[in-house]
Amino acid sequence: MAVVTASFALTLPGVAVALSHPKVRGGYYASLVGVPSAGVSFHVRGRGKLPDLTLGCEPATPNVSASTVDIAVHAPVLTLSKTGRFSYSGPAEVTEDFAGAPKIGTTTLTISGYHVNGPVHHYTFEGRHLQETTAFKGTAGSPACAPTSATRFMLFGPVPGE
Repeated sequence: MAVVTASFALTLPGVAVALSHPKVRGGYYASLVGVPSAGVSFHVRGRGKLPDLTLGCEPATPNVSASTVDIAVHAPVLTLSKTGRFSYSGPAEVTEDFAGAPKIGTTTLTISGYHVNGPVHHYTFEGRHLQETTAFKGTAGSPACAPTSATRFMLFGPVPGE
């Protein structure tokens, strides 16, 4: 009887989806200083929502950013697929690269990423030995970013409490 119940449960659509989805924990994902990567960062929220994905970079036109060196290219709210992937190609908002910065223009953004489970990266920060797990890899680009900006990204996390 238990075998029949288990096989029945696996045929339910919700259960099949849950078993095929990677375990992407909620939290903040970003690149690490010292690891070559485009400046992509975002939070993963309930049901795989990415409400604040940004690509931080040097502007292609240096005078676009009035008071800071870098700009942020903001994607609309994205959602992880059932396989832990996300992608977007379309219009995006440009701000200076700090929280709450006002919109200074529009551009396009092309980004594609996928969830990975490791490896763990060991590093030292302020004399402490730390480690972060590699969580996402992909590519990102925008014509608003200088051509010297990296296009590949490697993100770590989630960072708890952010």
